[in-house]
Amino acid sequence: MGERTPWHYRHIGEGERRDYDEAIEALRRTFCRLQQYEFWLNDPPAIVRVPSKHGGWVRFEDVHALFDTEVVDAAIASERVAAAIADAKEGLR
Repeated sequence: MGERTPWHYRHIGEGERRDYDEAIEALRRTFCRLQQYEFWLNDPPAIVRVPSKHGGWVRFEDVHALFDTEVVDAAIASERVAAAIADAKEGLR
């Protein structure tokens, strides 16, 4: 069976696909660096939000801010710089 084209690729060209993939990867990496939280039940009964490396919750405002155009552009630029540095280091070996 032939390779299937994802739905989000069907109407864009190869260069746009690369840009799209870079944008998604940059957002994913930025999202993974957000502060995560857990919720604990204190005594007397009160729910407390606690920073955690393994929590399953993030602040909505932090996630929403990721989709600001300037943040997306900065994340893409950061990914490109990191890739260029990695390529340069590889070329020195």
